[in-house]
Amino acid sequence: MRRPPAIAAALSGLALGGVALGVTGSFLHLARVELLGIRWPVGLVAMLTLTIGGFWLGGRAVDRRAGVAASYAGWLAAVLILAVPRPEGDAVFPNSLLSLIYLFVGVLGGGIVLGAWARRAPAGEAVAGAQPPSAVPG
Repeated sequence: MRRPPAIAAALSGLALGGVALGVTGSFLHLARVELLGIRWPVGLVAMLTLTIGGFWLGGRAVDRRAGVAASYAGWLAAVLILAVPRPEGDAVFPNSLLSLIYLFVGVLGGGIVLGAWARRAPAGEAVAGAQPPSAVPG
């Protein structure tokens, strides 16, 4: 299937946005704030919210599930590259519960958003079994 150049450019931009989300989240997911003697994982919550919201907005930007897939693929590529420890022993993702939660919830959230967009009809097409607005009583 041939895509118009504007859609291809938008998908490339969404993939780069996914990479930016992945790199930013990889470093900021461990940020914590101490309040009432408890260290709250605000970085994890903020980055997962931005990441999953970014996937959804990627789909909204081009009104296609390819937008979700592009931002998800960019995020996944960045996170997987940064998850590999270097020979010097440095690692972006330390061996911690917060890092595992960030990786697993990000992958799961991306899959859920992609699945939700897969159930949507492409722009201009009706969903199977849906009634046209004029047929809805009320």
